[in-house]
Amino acid sequence: MEIIELKDYEFVRVKGPETLQFLQGQVTCDTEKLNTEASLVGAICNLKGQVVSDFNLILDGDDCLLRTQLGMAEIIIEILNKYAIFSKVELILETDFSRVIGFLGQEGKNYLSKIVGGLPKNDGDRKNFSKTIVIRLPGESERFEVWVHKEEAQYWKSIKEENEFNNAWNREDLLQGIFHITPKNTEEYTPQLLNYDITGVIDFSKGCYTGQEIIARMHYRGKAKKRLFLLSTNNVITKDSEVNYANAEKNHKAKILAYANKSKNSSSLSLFFAILETKIANTSIKLELSDQQDSILKVESLPYEL
Repeated sequence: MEIIELKDYEFVRVKGPETLQFLQGQVTCDTEKLNTEASLVGAICNLKGQVVSDFNLILDGDDCLLRTQLGMAEIIIEILNKYAIFSKVELILETDFSRVIGFLGQEGKNYLSKIVGGLPKNDGDRKNFSKTIVIRLPGESERFEVWVHKEEAQYWKSIKEENEFNNAWNREDLLQGIFHITPKNTEEYTPQLLNYDITGVIDFSKGCYTGQEIIARMHYRGKAKKRLFLLSTNNVITKDSEVNYANAEKNHKAKILAYANKSKNSSSLSLFFAILETKIANTSIKLELSDQQDSILKVESLPYEL
């Protein structure tokens, strides 16, 4: 059974009578679409239109709860506090939700269903199990994320971390084209480079938010010259690996932003993200790993059009 202790997440709670109005003016998703049965993916951007953080957002009573990557909560609080002084809101590091557990595949789904009863049906849907929150995530395999409230910890104490499945969870994020911001890359990329403008992280029908004018201009006026690509290889990716390729007699190097290596006992390939020139997809340019020149890299399709 594929059950994963997801230790790379933490939470920010936004509370106060103006919580939804405040967030509506700061985040890329439309908070008016929030309800007790839905979650939203979104991002916080700076004035230059660069992504500070991505997040998953839910209503929790009258508050809003943002699930983000480890190390990002304090950064989010510091950024948003600059604007919070003009609103009746408070931002705090959330500690009531003590664990995040991932359930992957049919067996994981069946096991979770026995605990909580009916499960959310569509991607992004949520269900409360007392104070614990269950969210359905996109994936080639059925995938659920459970935010365990400390008052409900007794229901989940028998579930232990299974490290071998962390790679499987990361692979699902890669296959879905989902890239998360960490402290290492905060305020480094625009939403367009990370495909956030075409994956639903940016809602172009909502009103203004920090960085909105620049983000909208890039989306409507200019064709993206670079995008986040999913690539595969039979080689093992290391922390020092980068992508090398030549174009118009010029050598290029691209960082590997996230990866999941192939499993030892399967025929799967290693998968990874890199930001490359968009025309790469329609050419026969050779791509290779910088530290393994015998490597062969292939551009893989994503569940959305680049």
